[in-house]
Amino acid sequence: MLPRAFPRRRIAIPAAVLLLLVPLVAALWVRADPLTPPSQPLDDAWLRLMDGPHEGLPWAVAEVFNHGADGRFAGVALLLFAGVLTALRRWRSALFALTVFTATYAVTGVLKTIGERARPEDILVSVSSNAFPSGHSSRMACVVVIIAVTAIPAAARFWWWAVGALLVLGMMWSRTWQHAHWLTDTVGGVATGLGVVMLCWWAFDPMLRRERLRRSAADGDGLARTGDARSAADGLALAGPPPARPEGDRCRPIPNPDPSRSSLRSRRPRTNIRRRTATRTRCPPRGPPTAWRSPRWSSASSGPATRSASSA
Repeated sequence: MLPRAFPRRRIAIPAAVLLLLVPLVAALWVRADPLTPPSQPLDDAWLRLMDGPHEGLPWAVAEVFNHGADGRFAGVALLLFAGVLTALRRWRSALFALTVFTATYAVTGVLKTIGERARPEDILVSVSSNAFPSGHSSRMACVVVIIAVTAIPAAARFWWWAVGALLVLGMMWSRTWQHAHWLTDTVGGVATGLGVVMLCWWAFDPMLRRERLRRSAADGDGLARTGDARSAADGLALAGPPPARPEGDRCRPIPNPDPSRSSLRSRRPRTNIRRRTATRTRCPPRGPPTAWRSPRWSSASSGPATRSASSA
């Protein structure tokens, strides 16, 4: 498995910056009016939908999400993941994973400090920080992209994105179902995680490219698996020399009637000038090579006969 290349679309970097600006603006807006932010009616309506008996299988699933994306448990799991990558001589991918997770944790904490939004009143789990944005949601989105970049082959990327979307949506549901966050808290957390991981992916792309090149050269695999396009020169080198033409299809040299013009032309500037050499070549048509004669460069003695034969 090789690390994925950063998408080469022009919208990738602006989208990552926008994903970080939206939670920042929302946090500043919430800080200006923490009791009644603009999204409070939507949050209240969603929280009413999350009421009901909190037990059975839904509660067990929500607890898995709650403890699985907890900061300490997720940090230990990511350290083990980075250790496996390092054992496979992929220390660049391990450094990328650790940097992304740490940056996501730090940016989420800064936004929580800026927003200072209170959580819902009837919380069913233990919490220790402000509401906006959701740290569990940001870490889940971050981990999904980390695994997609470092551990998922290109052939299975569609299925992993589908599974990752279900994991992120499940985390958003569990945090609101346990009344630990408002709905907009989870949306802001997902945007924060995606924005941080996209910017870190762009910053680490040269380092990950070197890892792809070295591992592909060591394994003997082509670069087509990594998503990088080959250059035209590489493609020609791999394709080998062109096939030889048959003996009867070779071009025959024809003398130039005025060789002196080539020397005159060579003295002029070479920009947009077609150079002529002492001999010119013309490929014969399909058929016996002896039955063809150039109507233009034929000798003066055999010119009329050749033209009459060709016209006949």
